[in-house]
Amino acid sequence: MNYFIKYFIYILAFLFLTKCSQPIILKNNIETNKGLFQFGNTSDRNFYYEKNISPDLELIWSNETYGSFSNSSMLLYDKFLFVPDLSGRLFVFNKSNGKLVGYEKFSGEIAVTPIINSFRIYIPINKKDEINFSVITFDFLNGKILNEVKLNGKISFEMIKVQDGFVVFSSFG
Repeated sequence: MNYFIKYFIYILAFLFLTKCSQPIILKNNIETNKGLFQFGNTSDRNFYYEKNISPDLELIWSNETYGSFSNSSMLLYDKFLFVPDLSGRLFVFNKSNGKLVGYEKFSGEIAVTPIINSFRIYIPINKKDEINFSVITFDFLNGKILNEVKLNGKISFEMIKVQDGFVVFSSFG
């Protein structure tokens, strides 16, 4: 089984590296590599943090987006908060003050949380009226879509980051 997964990830990586790129709007300068890079923080899906939370919470900032949300989560990377929605937009906010840094609109819906690895973000997009989905590799340091890989089925479960890639499950199994 590990043999199959290892070669599947190599094939996905090869496909990511051989696609064409196109320019996009969002461009950021990243200072450090601090953040939570996937839903659940680790591939072990660890959702528990032993920390007491005071009931005296104070709202620091608030902002709005356009689309609705599924069960996806937000991502933190350095000073940025990435927020996907079902309208196909990926918003980026400054996590300190809540100001919109920028957003990118994709055709389709972002139903699950993207994964960040280094200066790349892997965005799963369910295509409208199609039986396939795409995983877009986005270089947010340079503001470019590096490539797009189309896979059969729809994605409805979180992607899981593993040591040398990620695993994604489609509705086709």
